[in-house]
Parts: sequence; C-alpha cells; structure tokens
Amino acid sequence: MPQPFERDERSSEPSSAASAAPVTEQMSLEQLRVELDKLRDRERQIIQLLGVKSPDRLLHDLRNVLNELQLLRILADQSNK
Repeated sequence: MPQPFERDERSSEPSSAASAAPVTEQMSLEQLRVELDKLRDRERQIIQLLGVKSPDRLLHDLRNVLNELQLLRILADQSNK
C-alpha cells in the first residue's frame, strides 16, 4: 500500500535544491530575480487553487489534499472489487 505524503523533518528545502546550487551560482542577479518572480507567481497560483488561508500553511494543506486523494483512490479501488 502506498505511504501517505509525509513531511521530511530532516530538511526544510526541496531535495532538488542541492543539485540546483551550481546553476544559481552561474546566474546573474537579474536572472535570479526573474526566476524568483516566476516561483512567487507559481506559489500564488497554487495558494489560490487550494484556497489556502496563509502561505505558511501551503505545504501542510497540500499534503492534506494529497493524502485525501490517496484515501479516496483506496476507497474507490475497494468498492470496485
């Protein structure tokens, strides 16, 4: 059975952050600002889609949504048997 989506307590950063470090060292300040703007816009859209009340709760609420989806899939599979 798939495991629920859990928070990785060991790191507050995404696992891809370490591999992206050399790329950011090569980017200009303006390129970094553009990238930051894109990421902020993406975060804003996700917050809006999920109806999150606070940006600080985004990951928590997203985990809840994914866990609920997983539970619904399990229940649907069981009812189809």
